[in-house]
Amino acid sequence: MLLEDHLSQYINIFTPRNPADRGCQLSLTFPAGNMMEVFSKLCEAGVICDERKPDVIRVAPTPLYNSYADVWELVEQLKTILIPGYTSRSPAIGVTTWTKRHKFMGLGVGVAVIAAAAMIIGKVRR
Repeated sequence: MLLEDHLSQYINIFTPRNPADRGCQLSLTFPAGNMMEVFSKLCEAGVICDERKPDVIRVAPTPLYNSYADVWELVEQLKTILIPGYTSRSPAIGVTTWTKRHKFMGLGVGVAVIAAAAMIIGKVRR
């Protein structure tokens, strides 16, 4: 797995491995106690995610909205945040318009879709 290959020293994956036991959401824990710092920096970079205190960040790489490149960019963002002195070679890192345009990791998009569906259903039922 990409995160384990590159960041196992900094991140633990809380999400079950078996696809039958999970959806697309990925819950990451931060044993160094720096979850809020990482969360803030991801949000500044335009990554859509949420936090669950004390140490969990959740992202939702949804195949309908996200590509492998989006997942790679998340890992690159995490590496630049967590690994001292690491400089990403990815051209998208630091390009705020790219991350905001794609809204990668889809959690915000999913919430918006659910809210829109609820509004539509509510109008139909009236």
